[in-house]
Amino acid sequence: QMSMSSFGRSLLLLLKRRGGGVGRDRGLIANTTNRINTNNQMSVFPSFNKFVSSLKRPTLRSFPPTPSLNCSRSFHSSKPTTAKFNFNAFKIKLKSPPKLPKLKMKPFRRFPKRPPKDWPLFFRPLIFIPTMVVTTYLLSRIERVPVSGRLRLKPLPRWIADMVIESLEGEAGVFGDEIEVYPETSKEFKMMMRISQRLVTAHQQFMLEGDSKKVQGYRDADDFQLKFVVIEDDVPNASCFGSGLIVVNSGLFEAFDYEEDDIALIVSHEIGHYVAEHTAETLGFAILNMGLQKIIKVFAGIGDGFISSGIEKLLVELPLSRVQEKEADYIGLIMAAYACYDISEAQDLWTPMIKHEAKEFAISEGRDEVTDEDVEMVMSTEKFVKYFATHPLYRDRKKMYDPEGQWMKEAMEIQKRRCSKVKKSRKRRVFFGLISI
Repeated sequence: QMSMSSFGRSLLLLLKRRGGGVGRDRGLIANTTNRINTNNQMSVFPSFNKFVSSLKRPTLRSFPPTPSLNCSRSFHSSKPTTAKFNFNAFKIKLKSPPKLPKLKMKPFRRFPKRPPKDWPLFFRPLIFIPTMVVTTYLLSRIERVPVSGRLRLKPLPRWIADMVIESLEGEAGVFGDEIEVYPETSKEFKMMMRISQRLVTAHQQFMLEGDSKKVQGYRDADDFQLKFVVIEDDVPNASCFGSGLIVVNSGLFEAFDYEEDDIALIVSHEIGHYVAEHTAETLGFAILNMGLQKIIKVFAGIGDGFISSGIEKLLVELPLSRVQEKEADYIGLIMAAYACYDISEAQDLWTPMIKHEAKEFAISEGRDEVTDEDVEMVMSTEKFVKYFATHPLYRDRKKMYDPEGQWMKEAMEIQKRRCSKVKKSRKRRVFFGLISI
């Protein structure tokens, strides 16, 4: 009995500590009571049973109700509520500013993808950039000609031109099988070797003593390679190849009666072609003209044909050839003076040439004899003919070698300064009334 009372007291104490309990506490008490009643152990405590039955479920505590918003529209509506106060009554009506035209801004590009239609054709990148590259290269190829000092455009460098010339001469061949070459023991070849040694020495001295403007572009002494050949040919002529090979016809010796001073002027003229690199200059312009013809054919519709080749020859090839021949005459005269050859009667140099052409003209007319009229015909060529000639006319060449002219004065001053004594070996020539001056 005492144990059961102590159990009741402890249960009451537990309920007091929990503050009255909630629903789960009441269920716990009810279960405990039922268990006691089933065992007939709690029937002796009526007061305890009354206490348990008097327990009530406590009310749950809740938050106060949220006051309702005094809004006529939902909270998520995008349209704001209109104010009751009329603010429109106080608005001031202002004049709207004038509308400005809209500016269309184009995006900045360094190089537009497509050139605008208003660009000139030349300034299109596809044409402008290659043109500027080629122009810059050609401007860098402007140089001075040795001895004469002429400014010129040489499109090809020397090393490229030498390779092309050697390949062309090797494929074409200089001599045919029918041409007879004089041996080195012949008197013509020996005379050629004496003349060449004196002229090469004169060029080397001019490189050391000449004006700086007239020495630019000279070949080095190691690159100054000349070869001389004498062939059997009745035409009084000589020619120079770009590789340094100088060919002299046997008819030249006979036409000048083996006068060394006259032949030296002719050979010096051919060496002038080699020094000035006229073959490389002509080759470069030929390649340049080929490219120009292709461009004209693309844009203008004219190109390869008789008209274009004729215009090219008349405007480029023939004038360039005449300029080069005139320049070789000047270089040959100056170098002959440096080599101390007799140049006092250089104006008479062209008499054998005139004689040969007059003879050919008489043969073409069906005559074997040459008259004064034939000579006059060769000398008095019409002025328009010079525009179709590769060489200057003979009358123009005689004026260049005038003793009172600039060329002869300069050459004579060089000869007086360098040569103590000049041996005169020429004979005065009279040919069909054409007397040397």
